[in-house]
Amino acid sequence: MELERGFRIGHWEVYPLRNVVSRAEASLRLEGKAIQVLLVLAQHPGEVVTRRMLLEQVWADRPVTDEVLSRCVSLLRATLGDDPKDPAYIQTIPRIGYRLVANVRPLSSAPGTAADSAAAQPPSTGEPAPGDRNTPSAPVTGITPRHDIVLPAVLAFVLILAAAALVVDRLRQDAPGAAASATTPARAPDDAIAVLPLRNLSADPDDEYFADGLTDELISRLSGLEGLKVIARTTALGFKGTAEDARSIGQKLGVSHLVTGTVKISDARLRVTVQLVETDRGIEVASDAYDATIADAFAVQRGMSEVIVAALLPMLQSHGRGALQESDAGTPDARAYLLLLRARHLIKRREERSIRRAIGLLEEAVAIDPGQAQLYLAIAKAHAVLPYYSAAPKEEMFLQAERILAIGLANGAPIGDAAEGLAAFIALGRWNWLEADQSFGRALAAEPSDADLYQWRSEFYASVGRPDLSLTHAIRASELDALSPVVNDRLAVAYLWLDEDERAQQLFQDASLLGFGITANPGAYLISLLRAAEYARAAELLHAIQRMLGGPTDWIDPFMGAQADPARRPEAVAALNDVAAAGGIDPRFLFGAWIYLDELDRAMALAEHMAATMRVFDVEFLFARETRKFRGHPRFGALLSAIGIDRYWDAVGWPGWCRRDESGIACGDPGPVVSSSR
Repeated sequence: MELERGFRIGHWEVYPLRNVVSRAEASLRLEGKAIQVLLVLAQHPGEVVTRRMLLEQVWADRPVTDEVLSRCVSLLRATLGDDPKDPAYIQTIPRIGYRLVANVRPLSSAPGTAADSAAAQPPSTGEPAPGDRNTPSAPVTGITPRHDIVLPAVLAFVLILAAAALVVDRLRQDAPGAAASATTPARAPDDAIAVLPLRNLSADPDDEYFADGLTDELISRLSGLEGLKVIARTTALGFKGTAEDARSIGQKLGVSHLVTGTVKISDARLRVTVQLVETDRGIEVASDAYDATIADAFAVQRGMSEVIVAALLPMLQSHGRGALQESDAGTPDARAYLLLLRARHLIKRREERSIRRAIGLLEEAVAIDPGQAQLYLAIAKAHAVLPYYSAAPKEEMFLQAERILAIGLANGAPIGDAAEGLAAFIALGRWNWLEADQSFGRALAAEPSDADLYQWRSEFYASVGRPDLSLTHAIRASELDALSPVVNDRLAVAYLWLDEDERAQQLFQDASLLGFGITANPGAYLISLLRAAEYARAAELLHAIQRMLGGPTDWIDPFMGAQADPARRPEAVAALNDVAAAGGIDPRFLFGAWIYLDELDRAMALAEHMAATMRVFDVEFLFARETRKFRGHPRFGALLSAIGIDRYWDAVGWPGWCRRDESGIACGDPGPVVSSSR
């Protein structure tokens, strides 16, 4: 109700009851449905609001098409002066919906201000408010002689033509499945820069870790420059090693400058080149080359960032921005720094072998340089994630991660708030939902550019029945680190829970191309294959998993046969009974198999056992479409209580599809997107 009285987004004030948007130079009246779309988006700032939700809330039961919604969004963009390619207000989530990226503030939140007065008396657009058409102050022409807000006729005509062109262009872009417009966007803001992955020119492809590590460090260092917008999403696959023209890349990404470079390692010698390119003219404005030893890697990275900052600083200072802030962590030992780069590269792959190898490298690094906080954070993180990609006991690994951080603090490492994100991840793994939520909030406030935090919070929201917010955070993680294999996998999972199966499968493939092992996080990928009826590939994946775990495989073919032909279910159930009795299958996969075979009592008994023993359990699968019938099980509410989700909902609000009453907890079908009263 508060936002209906009026709210501010960006430079605009919005008055939903009058269908008016206003700024200093003009007030414009929009059609009511467009204003209602903006109001619904404003009620969920930063969240993905699905097309289905918008159609239901704005048009109620009226049968309308997606094109009507697309037209309203295009009209809003044309009015607000928004660019869909680099949105300041409304971001399109292809084939899903929209997200309001601008901050929202109720006009009534600042009593006594001009905005508050305006909320009580919205500016006139020359038309009376509904219900006022018979008042003497409402001229029959519908025109009010307010010279302070009426634009000159010629300028108004030009604006109308420009808005019409924008509407036509953006309708094309917003149409479901439509290709992006090829029109040239406006010149990018001067404070937006993209860092492309440094190309590895070394003969040994294993040296890729070094190029990627320097890229990450460069992005991190430039992000510390006050006022500079570093768009790390430019690490997307399409631009890695691309020969595409810098002007074209700049236009696509909405940046004024690109950082490019190369890395070559040969016989312990290092050659690095770096260039800063102005995308508007496609010219190089700064460059440097470094010939050094591998041991000088950190100094090279620092020199690279200083060259770029020196070129950018005059422009940034003209906007009143400051210089690069130096880290208080000190200069790391060269050997420890190289071990850290290699370990981070291995951890990103999310495979048991690579994570254990990373732990070994980081232990070497800590022995060399025991005062570096980033070493303790990396090794603690490796231990915390290991149980999700191996048979390592979860709680034992969590305790080890906490001990490592304590040792770092005892050794004087300036860990500080940087450990908050890992604390949130561990709380998530322990199903301490409220603690995890609070820790994520503090961690993101301290490290707003940490892709891992957004990836983990995406998992958190999916696990508490909010796949819409899960997608929002997975998208943000991808914007920050689109070359991360695990981020691509997380984004695939987020789309999977929203039933965007084709998009999810493509992202699973991208994650694999980036080095995410097929057995690293196979559960969601298996679901994707089964949804697509790709039973042969699903069987191949299950065979690989069982071989890795040393378990039997004779149940796989009967199970897959039952997916293609339900008449074969008894055979599959018998085969699974035998292997389960022998303990030859991971409980997570056995749980999923019972769900697919419609053996809900067996699935419930196993889920209750996993919940009681705090085993690694895919809680977010409880809200997938595959578990729709399972959610109707009479003990499902008790399972939620065992996991602790009901206590989280008690604190933040229950979803509309689940309730607590005198008989316990009753849950229905959340549908493709779960809403809540939060």
